[in-house]
Amino acid sequence: MALKSSSIVFINGTPLADNVFQSHIISYLKILKESGTDVSLLSITEDSDSKSEVCESNRASIRALLGNKAIFVKQPPANRGFNPMLKALKPALEKIRIEKSPQLFHTNSYLTGYLTLRILNKRRREKMLVDFKGILPQECLYYDPCNLPLRIARYLISIKMEKYICRHADGLTVVSNAFKEWVVRKRGFAPQKIWVAPSCVDETVFKIDWAAREEIRKTLGWGDAPVIVYNGSLRKWQLPERMFELFTAIYKNNKDVRFLFLTDDLDGARRFMQNTATQKENFHLKSVRGANLARYLSTGDAGILLRKKDIVNQVASPTKFGEYLRCGLGVIATDGIGDYSRIIREKNFGIVIPSRLDKANLEEAARWFLNHLGELRKGAEARSYWAGAELGWAKNIQTLQQAYEALITEKP
Repeated sequence: MALKSSSIVFINGTPLADNVFQSHIISYLKILKESGTDVSLLSITEDSDSKSEVCESNRASIRALLGNKAIFVKQPPANRGFNPMLKALKPALEKIRIEKSPQLFHTNSYLTGYLTLRILNKRRREKMLVDFKGILPQECLYYDPCNLPLRIARYLISIKMEKYICRHADGLTVVSNAFKEWVVRKRGFAPQKIWVAPSCVDETVFKIDWAAREEIRKTLGWGDAPVIVYNGSLRKWQLPERMFELFTAIYKNNKDVRFLFLTDDLDGARRFMQNTATQKENFHLKSVRGANLARYLSTGDAGILLRKKDIVNQVASPTKFGEYLRCGLGVIATDGIGDYSRIIREKNFGIVIPSRLDKANLEEAARWFLNHLGELRKGAEARSYWAGAELGWAKNIQTLQQAYEALITEKP
């Protein structure tokens, strides 16, 4: 369904340097444009968006795709409060309103949604769709690395933004059915104006690469060994200590197992690795992105997705889930992760273990992986197909276009 007569402005708050910028922002804009929708971009950049190779590459991709329909605005430091941000964003918003006459603004974060509504709300004629990627107040309170007083301050500010958005936005997208239920229950938002759009995987980039699997295994000297993969950060909600304990449990049952650890935090991974009761040569640490990440994921047999059981994770939609499946991996996960723990059980995509992750649970996961290695390998293509069909942009762009059409054609 193409909205060829409509003009959409996407307001992005994801940093250019972010690992998901290509799959979540560039892929979305590319597919939306190819569908025939007139889309423009207003992107708020941070100090982290320096002139690194990754940032320059992403900026060039946006320019090539949208030309003068892409505007970049530098965000003032967050510690200065909202007023400098509003002042920086307002001229760009007014410019794009005059030049494009958009019917709808689509913002992809609490901050971009709140700022846009604050600027436009009193005389707004356009519809507003805001993405909720996670419950930001609880993320700040539970997982922000700063001290407790600052975490509480950020929690309260995020609550303010959340309530304002839910009072004034015309529609929301959330990443899981569990999140939709939470927003309806806690904020009283109309369920018919909430669309579920899980974190997407770019199905054209992430797919099983059998040739790369053979090549990388040969290069590393791994042959046909069982391979466990982790892709992501070492932030505390990823439970890195428990992850390395799981590695140890698997290794104790089979000394041939190999661990492929894909992260930008290589120093942190090495520190954790030093404390595991495994041979260091059984590990391979690497920092990779994009198509090269898909090649390395294809090398493995199962991916790890461990989370603490709290409200943040109960509504979450981790991007790595779709990337794992799309590259043929089974998934070893904890319970209570958005919609995904249930899907793993229902589709037999892996094993779900209790989130308390005691020794018995870790050993259960280790035995399951080694005992089901043959089944995991046989099911790789089926998992990849499902992820492409259900978590790829081709399907999710349809969900977003349904939201756009419903809001744009809605009668006052």
